[in-house]
Amino acid sequence: MIGDAVADMIAEAVVARKRETTAHEILKAIHPQPAMGGAVSEAIAHAYYEVNRL
Repeated sequence: MIGDAVADMIAEAVVARKRETTAHEILKAIHPQPAMGGAVSEAIAHAYYEVNRL
């Protein structure tokens, strides 16, 4: 990963992984906007709803 705020995205993913957070819990959490960490929750939301739509 390369970018100005990539550390924010990695940090959010690491915390979620360490806490064994589910996708549903991540979606319920508050994410500051605009922030790159919010991109993680948006990606999870997109994947979560795509899977449930099938």
